Amino acid sequence: MQISKQISGIIFIIFILSYPLFGQKAIINQNFFETWHEEVKPFSKDELSKKSQIEKDIYEIFTLNYQHFQIFSFKKQFVVIQDNVSYRILDIDSLSSDYFFRIGLTHYKQASKCLLEDFRPQIQIINNKNEKIKTLYLTDKYRKYLGKYLGKPIQDNEKLNKNYNSRKIKNINKYINVMNICLMSSVKFYHLISYPIIDEIIFNINKTNALIRFHTCQDDYTIKFIKNNTKWFVTDDVLHLTVD
Repeated sequence: MQISKQISGIIFIIFILSYPLFGQKAIINQNFFETWHEEVKPFSKDELSKKSQIEKDIYEIFTLNYQHFQIFSFKKQFVVIQDNVSYRILDIDSLSSDYFFRIGLTHYKQASKCLLEDFRPQIQIINNKNEKIKTLYLTDKYRKYLGKYLGKPIQDNEKLNKNYNSRKIKNINKYINVMNICLMSSVKFYHLISYPIIDEIIFNINKTNALIRFHTCQDDYTIKFIKNNTKWFVTDDVLHLTVD
């Protein structure tokens, strides 16, 4: 009898936490983000061990970039991790900055652009109060639900306009940092993915060098990583590189 009551209690709690996702009217509150956090988990170490070597490399580099470069303060309760990462493998031996600028751009344009999807790395993020921040992994389900709440489909980095309800944007912004003002132009815009956003990872042919291109609201960066035996390490080679 006692076990039955406990099971009923657990089911009730799950229902309450999940209600915002199943109700006809889209609701955004603390329970919505807690449900998202509990439902979509990062890949476990065992799951990662079964992925291809290039995928393992991308996961390791991405995680190192978050750990090494605390380029802005995390002040919200949750951060949204991007759901895919673009990468290229160039037919060159080295990705040193000088070599890349002299020769690598031609190879860059020739290399096929690949996309790693369903991207869910294990990220440990601490805010400026030394508190752990909960990670959210963007999926089509949650992108569509947030679009339903806002009354318009969501596209990342789309500028705010009259089609969006500013009150609802501000409500979402209580939990994740979706509102930004670019200081250069004072333009307000929103995005779901939390900074830093990884634009692309570029590998040399042997996959022992990598350039990771990422951006914040204010600037673009390119950081070089090198692989020593089986581990990746960040270097001091920081570039402001444009290859588009």
